[in-house]
Amino acid sequence: MGVMDLPTLVRGRRTVTLGIWSRYRASQDGSSNGRTTGVEIVTGLPRSLLDIFAEIQTERADELLLMWPDALCETCRRPQYSQSLATNSILYPYTAARLEVAVLVRRPEWVEELRRLVKLCDPYAMTANFCTLDEMLDEALDKGDDDYDIDEQARRRNTEVATF
Repeated sequence: MGVMDLPTLVRGRRTVTLGIWSRYRASQDGSSNGRTTGVEIVTGLPRSLLDIFAEIQTERADELLLMWPDALCETCRRPQYSQSLATNSILYPYTAARLEVAVLVRRPEWVEELRRLVKLCDPYAMTANFCTLDEMLDEALDKGDDDYDIDEQARRRNTEVATF
């Protein structure tokens, strides 16, 4: 639930974040075991990176990102989850890449390659969430709009789109 509340992982949100992830992690600080480390299974992202995403709207975000160690090596230590980690974390970078409209207009073959790669990631490829996201990304590309505001477009459609 905390991941679904992170401001960077849901596009088109109309409500403010409730800070669920931050509160959950703060409660771990008070426990004898401390904060859980490693990769969060729903997103396939390191928990330490999700901690930064939870702070993304604060002044500390830049500093936290600059100080963040490369925790992605954790995925290599857990090969049993390699497939789910790769597929669970694909929508966020896919969305970021597809919003680079100026580049993709010059390199249309990259769009097709991105589409091919994301469709390998069942079960996401045919969900309503993904179809809505892909529709908006196609709209940005069709318009040639490098400043496409995906949050505003999701709100216009009266929907929230998860990118995790």
